[in-house]
Amino acid sequence: MLPHPISHQMLPDSILDGFPCPIIKIDRNFRLLYHNPAAGRLHGPVPEMKLAPHCYEWLKLSQRCPQCPVEQAFQNGQPATNQKCSVTSDHRLIRVEQTAIPIFDSLGDIEYVLEIDLDTTPLMTLQWDYEVDFVQTMFAFAELIEKRDIYTGRHSENTRAIALKLGSALDLDTAQLDDLSTLSLLHDIGKVGIPETILLKKGPLTSEERQQIETHAQLGHDVLCKINRFQQIANSILCHHEWFNGQGYPNGIQGEAIPWLARIISVADVFEALTAERVYRSALPRAKALDIIRDGSGSQFDPQVVDALLQLNEESA
Repeated sequence: MLPHPISHQMLPDSILDGFPCPIIKIDRNFRLLYHNPAAGRLHGPVPEMKLAPHCYEWLKLSQRCPQCPVEQAFQNGQPATNQKCSVTSDHRLIRVEQTAIPIFDSLGDIEYVLEIDLDTTPLMTLQWDYEVDFVQTMFAFAELIEKRDIYTGRHSENTRAIALKLGSALDLDTAQLDDLSTLSLLHDIGKVGIPETILLKKGPLTSEERQQIETHAQLGHDVLCKINRFQQIANSILCHHEWFNGQGYPNGIQGEAIPWLARIISVADVFEALTAERVYRSALPRAKALDIIRDGSGSQFDPQVVDALLQLNEESA
């Protein structure tokens, strides 16, 4: 127990409402008791349910976060901290330092845990070696793709938003979410080596043109594997068009031999492409696109990732 336990009487909601950082009260069952406006802006509206939702349900997760500081605070009666990545309600990937503080009632029992979330993204950015240059390089690459093909550029940014939602739903850790964010923006970087006459062609591609388009995965890999900061995602870029049943390209690998992040990008990539306008076709309705993804489960796509997409769609319906 804390040497000087904090009483719930010291923390009225009216005081917490004015804090600029997100603050949340969570009970022993991990249900939300309160959140201040800053928390609502970070995580979005609380879902309407008969009972107060669990804190992880608010974040659209299936279970508590790994190394949950709230759980540790209840168990030990001491403050606990954790670093994690979080996807905000406006689809930004941020680094959050969670601090969970046990709040005691008049009998000395823990009444609830107060979670304070601090956005440490700027601090962490300064601590990373050459991180500023890295981020600038990443977005410069994405802009380079966009200048070649405006549809592909928008596609990469939109794919990133979908992929990060999937990554959070699949309980990816901080490092994996970082890599997934970068991978989403750069997965089509190899298309800078594809002629615009093919990229912007409105009619069907010839078999020769299709073969040339398919080289973009290898081209992207060959460029990025030579850059230290991108080496960890280069293989996922190579494999993001591989199929779960082995019928994809460029190497025909299958199942769990395909990198995990590549399997996530594969679903996000196709779903975004189906629901977006293209020079050669109109956008498909969301329901039709989901049917196509569902039909590809186990053949083109990893069933686990497909299930996560379908679940996210149900929750947002």
